[in-house]
Amino acid sequence: MSSGAKYYDHHDILAGETAIPCTFMTQVNACGRALDPSSEHSNLEKGLGLDLPLWLATDVAARNMVAVRLPPCYGKKMREKMRAGPGCENLKVRSPYFYSVALGLQPHLFSNDTLAPFVIKSFRDRYQELLSKAHTSDTGVEATRVQSLICVEEQCLFEAGRVSMKATEDWRYKVSSRPPRAGVKRRLDATDVAH
Repeated sequence: MSSGAKYYDHHDILAGETAIPCTFMTQVNACGRALDPSSEHSNLEKGLGLDLPLWLATDVAARNMVAVRLPPCYGKKMREKMRAGPGCENLKVRSPYFYSVALGLQPHLFSNDTLAPFVIKSFRDRYQELLSKAHTSDTGVEATRVQSLICVEEQCLFEAGRVSMKATEDWRYKVSSRPPRAGVKRRLDATDVAH
């Protein structure tokens, strides 16, 4: 799915394994059983619908061999649920890598120009609520409840918010618990003693 420094990132690898619905635009020879173990034929016919991992779907879509379809987690029902409120939908269950997958799919969804605005709006709405909860959840129970509903990218943000809040509180505590500084002592020179 990506290259460079993210090549060994386990989150990137797992996001790349997300199943993406595709329709073959050409016949594919000798790959039938490898791509579809339930297939009785070694060839895949033109027009066949099959779920492919994101890393493969984007590669073959770039070669115009398949048409990528929108996964259900970005469909109409999901959009309606997300409009109901940022915390109403459990992204962890629907798509653990909701934002990474959308980013990987966007260049290959020629007929759908609504994905990017939907994902951006979802991120904005959920981000605000997420940071608010990260800064106010004092108990581990509340943090666990929030983390059970958010996708992996949001979990990273949530944890960063909690860590920054704790660091700020620790810093405040250190500053307020320090003893007051003693006044600066004036150094007496030999000339001051003479006067």
